[in-house]
Amino acid sequence: MRPQDHKTTDAEELLRQRIQGGHYTNGVLPSERVLSRELGIARTTLRLILTRLAAENIIESHHGIGWKTTNTDLPNDWWTAEDCARYLGIERGTWTGYVSRGQAPDTDHKIGRSKVWPPAVIKEWDANRPRVGQAEQSPMENTLTVDDIILRSLSAEQMRVGFQTPLALNPGNIVPTSLSVSDDSRRHAVEIAYNLEVRDFSEILIWKAKITYVAIVEFDNPVERENLDPHVQGILTLLEPHLRELVHSLTARAGLPPLVIDLGRRPT
Repeated sequence: MRPQDHKTTDAEELLRQRIQGGHYTNGVLPSERVLSRELGIARTTLRLILTRLAAENIIESHHGIGWKTTNTDLPNDWWTAEDCARYLGIERGTWTGYVSRGQAPDTDHKIGRSKVWPPAVIKEWDANRPRVGQAEQSPMENTLTVDDIILRSLSAEQMRVGFQTPLALNPGNIVPTSLSVSDDSRRHAVEIAYNLEVRDFSEILIWKAKITYVAIVEFDNPVERENLDPHVQGILTLLEPHLRELVHSLTARAGLPPLVIDLGRRPT
């Protein structure tokens, strides 16, 4: 047997002993770079060993985590960012954006280098977060619900292909317009027009869009059209998740890097 074969066999035996002895926290193996350095072998050799161990059902690969031993049920007890996004029906980037801005619960727990959340925490947050049909009371103590949100029009244009990062999204002017009101002044159709711009740090315009929604809203108590303005922020708050996902999709399609997007507040 060649010396390299002995080295490979010794490395594989050492890795098996570590796995069987519970050496790795939460059963998660280090990255291939770290593991190959620890075992003193090339990464191509390490991958052959990992493939053999996976074939024996000793380890398995998890998206967003890496290689993990099969003798622990931790992935069933914790959710990765992908799991949280899947449960909520949103994109992974939307979920991590919520977390980074403090709009969703953060976590100190990790599997490898990936953050993980207790499912009960996510489910409780989801049950209590604002959504269509559920809103906080407005400044006039009149409860607002949104019965429907309609994307009325959309236009987007990339103004420049080359750009210098970082990029910033400017919410621009947000124009609310009352389109109609019911006879009892409880039900309103409100048009919200967003004029959005993305500029680089030199203030060069890179991308712009105009997005118009119509929100069908209803109040517990009558609200006259001219008195609608104090309630607009509540409508914007409920529109914000819809608009955020749309903007993420549009800017990604235009080849722009992920943006920090804060669209829920009406400019003063």
